[in-house]
Amino acid sequence: MHMIYRTDETIALPGFYSAAWHMYSDGFRVGVLDLETTGLSRRHDSIVLGGLLLLQEQPRLVQLLCSSQSEEDEMLRAFWKLMRDCQILITYNGDSFDFPFLRERLRRWNITAYMPPVLSLDLYQIFRTYCPMAQRLCDLRQTTVEDAFGLSALRTDEISGEESAQLFFRYQSLLAANSQIPGGPVLNSSQSDGGQDAFEAEALRRRILLHNRDDLLQLSRLMRMLHKVDLHRIMSRRGFLIRCGQALLHIDAITLHKKEWRIEASTDGLPQDIDMFDAALRLTHQSCSHRLQLLVSV
Repeated sequence: MHMIYRTDETIALPGFYSAAWHMYSDGFRVGVLDLETTGLSRRHDSIVLGGLLLLQEQPRLVQLLCSSQSEEDEMLRAFWKLMRDCQILITYNGDSFDFPFLRERLRRWNITAYMPPVLSLDLYQIFRTYCPMAQRLCDLRQTTVEDAFGLSALRTDEISGEESAQLFFRYQSLLAANSQIPGGPVLNSSQSDGGQDAFEAEALRRRILLHNRDDLLQLSRLMRMLHKVDLHRIMSRRGFLIRCGQALLHIDAITLHKKEWRIEASTDGLPQDIDMFDAALRLTHQSCSHRLQLLVSV
């Protein structure tokens, strides 16, 4: 019988501070997220490894690795409990890949049909759109950007996401043919072929986890790019978080239409419907859709 393999470690990371970042992140739980999947299809492929680096007072890195694709449901339920507590999630290309993939798989397993407001800081999108250095690079792969910021020497693994998927398929097949539990006792090299399979499976597991771990740590270091961009401009376009009592609001858009300011937001922790208005403003909230709109006349 196999089971989900979990790592949970405290990490020593250099502190990151900027006045602008503090303004938008203070009081919110921040995590760095990276997923490993068996392919690019959200419908047909699986998430087999969820990695989350929690940027708290004592940073904590958690990884959940399936021993087979059939464990995706169980792994995602545990991973969802971890990431559900984060209000800000940092990724690399997460807007286009990690978040859409995660939403599809969470719905697939009936874990949740609703993801509460979260501020997505996709460093790929930020770098591509707002950092002039991006125009001078041959491509915008994460490792290329790491090299541009002088971080390459801090990366240990040497495989790509695609290679990680291929290693997982081999890892899965070895575990299916061997009764060893991931993380269980290591067999001596003098034992049977099953022992050799267990050794190989353990080595593959370490490489898969290392790739994901390095991605998470390097993303936390790439946050220094936020010093080189106009974070206020970025947040005005990507949205930002505010608290209103026990409720959490993600401000999606603030626009001026003719003589009226329009503020659109998604909400969490606001269970009631609202429809308030007077001569100068109107506030509406639909609890079923978690949508809030504020119209202010000027």
